[in-house]
Amino acid sequence: MRKGNSAKKMRTSSKVICGLFFLVCSGFIFTSNTNTVKRLILSLQEYHLKYYQEKIYIQTDTDVYFAGDVVWLSTRLLDAQDHTYSKLSRVVHVKLLDDQGNERSHKKVLTTDGVGHADILLEDTLSGGTYSLLAYTEWMKNFSQDMFFSKEIFVVNESSEKIDAVKWNDREIDVTFFPEGGTLIESMTNKVGFKVIDSRGLGVDVQGYVLNDQMDTIAKINTYKLGMGSFFLWPKKKEAYELHLEWQGEVRRYKLPEAEKNGANLRVNLDSMNDVSVAINLTKELVKNLQKIILISHCRGQVSFAAEGKAVSKSTIFIPRAKMQAGINHITIFDQDGLPIAERLLFIPPEVDSDLVISQQSNIYGKRTEVELSVSSAMTEDANFTISVHDRPPVGSDNIVNYLLLDSDLKGQVEEPKFYLNDTDSARIAADHLMLTQGWVRFNWKQIGDSTAMNLSYSAENQGIVFRGKLINRKTNLPVTDTLFMLSQLYGRANFLFDRAKADGEFTFHLHEFYDKKKLFVNMFGQDSLNQYQLWSSESYDPFEFTHIPFQDRVSTPWTSYLESKKTDDLVIDNYRLYAPSTSLNWRTPQAYESFKVGQKLASPEYVVKPEEYVELNDLKELLWELLPSTSMRKVDGENKIFVYKYQQLPNKIRREIPDFNDKPATLFLNGIPIFNEEFVFNNLEYDNIEKVEVFIGQYDYSDHRFYGFVSITTKDIFNEKSILNGTSNAVDYYGISLTREYYSPKYEMNNTYTNRIPDLRHLLYWQPSVSIKKKDSLSMVFYTSDVQKDFFVNIEGISQSGIPFQVTSKLTVASNQP
Repeated sequence: MRKGNSAKKMRTSSKVICGLFFLVCSGFIFTSNTNTVKRLILSLQEYHLKYYQEKIYIQTDTDVYFAGDVVWLSTRLLDAQDHTYSKLSRVVHVKLLDDQGNERSHKKVLTTDGVGHADILLEDTLSGGTYSLLAYTEWMKNFSQDMFFSKEIFVVNESSEKIDAVKWNDREIDVTFFPEGGTLIESMTNKVGFKVIDSRGLGVDVQGYVLNDQMDTIAKINTYKLGMGSFFLWPKKKEAYELHLEWQGEVRRYKLPEAEKNGANLRVNLDSMNDVSVAINLTKELVKNLQKIILISHCRGQVSFAAEGKAVSKSTIFIPRAKMQAGINHITIFDQDGLPIAERLLFIPPEVDSDLVISQQSNIYGKRTEVELSVSSAMTEDANFTISVHDRPPVGSDNIVNYLLLDSDLKGQVEEPKFYLNDTDSARIAADHLMLTQGWVRFNWKQIGDSTAMNLSYSAENQGIVFRGKLINRKTNLPVTDTLFMLSQLYGRANFLFDRAKADGEFTFHLHEFYDKKKLFVNMFGQDSLNQYQLWSSESYDPFEFTHIPFQDRVSTPWTSYLESKKTDDLVIDNYRLYAPSTSLNWRTPQAYESFKVGQKLASPEYVVKPEEYVELNDLKELLWELLPSTSMRKVDGENKIFVYKYQQLPNKIRREIPDFNDKPATLFLNGIPIFNEEFVFNNLEYDNIEKVEVFIGQYDYSDHRFYGFVSITTKDIFNEKSILNGTSNAVDYYGISLTREYYSPKYEMNNTYTNRIPDLRHLLYWQPSVSIKKKDSLSMVFYTSDVQKDFFVNIEGISQSGIPFQVTSKLTVASNQP
């Protein structure tokens, strides 16, 4: 945003413009206050509410790492429509994938007000090459994977081979055509966008000719930027056209799509800085069939302009640019029934100057010297940002502004996205070609108007972790279906959840927040299924369509040279490896959490017995008989079952109350796991391994099931190899919310001889994943330089309270000749 402009001024209200619009349209007056217009806008709003869309952005401390480094990252989980923080999910899944799509790390990041952070320790044996950070929420799995966040990083390992250029077939190119408005129309001037890409998917600059059937030259074409361009064509009836391109001494031929006899042509003119002109051309046949046409413009589902008027063969509408939001605006023409006829994308760049300013005492510092950065905000609203100070400059031009306003709402890779954010003639022309040639992924009017409900198979993780899985029969290798399942935590207190398997055998359990690794146990309710089935977590069978983008394709030559020279600097690499992972200079202990909540958790037990407080007995059966007057055992179908009762203390005697469920056995838990084969427990559990026995008396209704009391046994040695649960295949180690580390750097004003003797080879001087700043306020950040003498790059990326993204950069130098 430009200095002095408030964030409020930058945003266009999402409210629909009502009243009358006087527009140039062959003498007709367009109005936006009609039933059809209202219905279309309402359907868009309802779609957004029902199929809520989320976006994720990840900022890392750098893009290039050495094996053994730590990837520090912050996550921002946003509403895809207005870029405020998500109102649905709280957990972001971040996966590190190698160039084959194999998972090397999986972090589950808990966000607070949309912001979270994590760190990934890269193994020192990790091969050098390209890796991808893939981020998503469980809810986002309901939609296209194109909406996932993806970021490429590069890992250097000094033991790896020299960094080679990516091998690709430089003789293969492909061309795609995109008529403006969506269709090529006969006997009408059509603007046709085209894109030429190589085998890597990157744009290629070429020139050529468009020829007709008689090999007459109709148009001469040149790509404008990054393989994209456009030309004008007047298709004649029953005439075919080809594009001939000159490429590496050869002529390549590509057929244009066939022209339609009937349709609409929609052309958007971006030449004016004040207004956006929309020229609408309709074929005569279409005009006869249409009573009126409707134009709606929206940005990420927020309608900024709507109008309706009589259908004529030619009309031009001028939309004030002030009504268009920064980002991709979607302009669509509808018929009187609300069916889309033609559509066009339009990119409005943001105002580039930031209301956030970085200042510092000096630009040059000595080794182990204090640095104080001041960040001042001229914004009229609060904001939050992430700051990194690293000696490795950013690769390419990706940042939060580019991603939220451009990349995240287009399919495929966008080369040099920062270029399109410049409000210049060349950038507007290039952006126009980009809008013509790359498709929209989030909104489809036909889908919005379709009465068929979208299948939402994945639940939002807004209260904790969602565990999805299947129980596989080890003999048939098929999942168990149409069965009630019960989930518990192994080695925990009696606790459980229920779900019934779907047709494909999958069940879902909603767990509250828990951290690090826990052992979860699932079995069929009322059955002893130990060792008969194999528990699968969805993380092992969820499909991912991984597309690898070679990192070198995005790296400039100077940066590649920098990497190669760093690889030869073994001393720096070895020292960095030696100290960074293991000393308190760069690490603080992860925050520890013990809480684990599954769901239906029992209240306090009526009786608790600890065998070590009594005379030793022979076995569990004797303990139940002698020490717990509220329990008894009876044979049911030839097997011993435990029953619980209430007792009332009366003068000089104890009276046992026999409830109306005396013929129903209690449920036995061992280390938090329900056991339905009590005889197996009686015969295998060693008495001296029993820590305590708890008895819960009464009727308990959970889901659609009733329990008639519980007996919970906790053992002393949970790692005992003779444990009756040892080796069960119904259990799985499941990772909850990832523990996080806090980046820490030394403070050299402290006179610590030991610390001062240790080489400080930090390449990351400062990292703070979440910094909040009040409107029109300022704050300071203090850190110390290391022994590394070179330029360091300050990068701030964040978002304001109302969803305005921003990025600010600065630079400082560390030199040995400074005091």
